[in-house]
Amino acid sequence: MEWINFRHYELDEIGMAFTENNQIEFYVDYEIGGACLNVAHSILKYPLTDFTQYLQ
Repeated sequence: MEWINFRHYELDEIGMAFTENNQIEFYVDYEIGGACLNVAHSILKYPLTDFTQYLQ
């Protein structure tokens, strides 16, 4: 996987979504194309309750 440029991503490169299961998702698309769909992105999911103290 040396063709993937692992690096720190800026906030405008990271997606965020709220799910119906009261979770928050953060995702990054590595822009390596649809042929590698299973490794083309990463998604991290957290319970929304983990962020309650920051959302008040």
